[in-house]
Amino acid sequence: MHDGLGSLLSTLRLNAESIDLKDKGLTEKELYAYQNVIELIDKACSELREISHNMMPPSIEQFGILQQLKSIIRNINISKKIEFTLDTFGLEERFNKDLELSIYRICLEFINNIIKHSKAQSAIIQLVRNQNVLSIIIEDDGIGFDSSLISEGIGFSSTRSRVEAFNGSMMIDTNKKRGTTVIIELPIENEN
Repeated sequence: MHDGLGSLLSTLRLNAESIDLKDKGLTEKELYAYQNVIELIDKACSELREISHNMMPPSIEQFGILQQLKSIIRNINISKKIEFTLDTFGLEERFNKDLELSIYRICLEFINNIIKHSKAQSAIIQLVRNQNVLSIIIEDDGIGFDSSLISEGIGFSSTRSRVEAFNGSMMIDTNKKRGTTVIIELPIENEN
């Protein structure tokens, strides 16, 4: 995203700056509008950089998905409002960058949903590698929800897209007042 859109915005700025405004008889208002366009392009570039940075936190690239998730959970648990646990098995080796980012985004989406909607006191995230499959199991002891109401909102649909991009599967088991369990399985046989 950053490369394509960033290049487009940079090209737009270069083209805007190349317009010769000398001797054009522009009013103060027109000159102000021109300067405003340049500033807005700069602001868009800045925001795009920040979005791209947030999409792949440097700590994931440097330390891996597990350290990033541990850090997030540690910060959540400080609040004492909900207790998250992270359990892992078979994750001695790192995954490729795309898969690590997808795992991070999937976990983050469900962590945010648990915090915002579940009223849970505790939640657990399990990442288990068993031969050629990575299982992501996320459970909470919250209020659950009517599974017939699973919507195709942006968060759920982007999570489903991430899972499908890796030919994975996702199952959500929930009922009102019984908590929620999400099981995602991602094939990883071609990882290395």
